[in-house]
Amino acid sequence: MSEKRKRITLNSEDMPEDVYEILNEKALGRKVTPYIIEIVQQRIKDKSLLDKLEVIEAKIDRISYGNIIIKNNIEEESLEEGMLVKVNEVIGEIDENDKIECDF
Repeated sequence: MSEKRKRITLNSEDMPEDVYEILNEKALGRKVTPYIIEIVQQRIKDKSLLDKLEVIEAKIDRISYGNIIIKNNIEEESLEEGMLVKVNEVIGEIDENDKIECDF
């Protein structure tokens, strides 16, 4: 890095008052440059972490659902053997013909 970098200026007229106060306090102690570097590096780390979390979330979704196709509001007539569906409520009863008294 043999080339000297130019200075960067901030337009304080467009800054919210609370941001200006913080930056002005840092500038008076000649700490504004390290402060901005820290903020930008943290933002880069945060973005990287969020990207990794999105990848993890996608992997969890693939593991959870596998090749299962979830269909909502399926008509009873359209059900086929082996079809996996997501249901909100299960209602059941025992048919009288299925009640068998066994004497063991």
